[in-house]
Amino acid sequence: MSQNQVFQQFLTLAETKAAKLGHEYVSTGQILLGLARESSSVASKVLKGIDISKIWTELVKLTGSNPDQIQASDFPLTPRAKQVVDRAGDEAKVRNQNYVSTEHLLLSSYERS
Repeated sequence: MSQNQVFQQFLTLAETKAAKLGHEYVSTGQILLGLARESSSVASKVLKGIDISKIWTELVKLTGSNPDQIQASDFPLTPRAKQVVDRAGDEAKVRNQNYVSTEHLLLSSYERS
């Protein structure tokens, strides 16, 4: 299944958030931040009223932050984040779409909780 350009931009945003936190992985927290920050996506429009700074603060509380320690250039997905991404592919298939986009990730994130 091919990934569209918005989805690729989202992945880059999630990796940027991981790097800013000093994490060497992308978690569901960074997925949520990436979804909220990707301004041109359907998911960001759905999440428009959410305070991103509160998400960031909670993510730091839960996972810590050590941006000086980042050495990764490739950010693997945590097992749970991988499940969300995989389920996004399933969401796209159910909707007969041949691409995975941010709305599929948002749906799969919601179903996961």
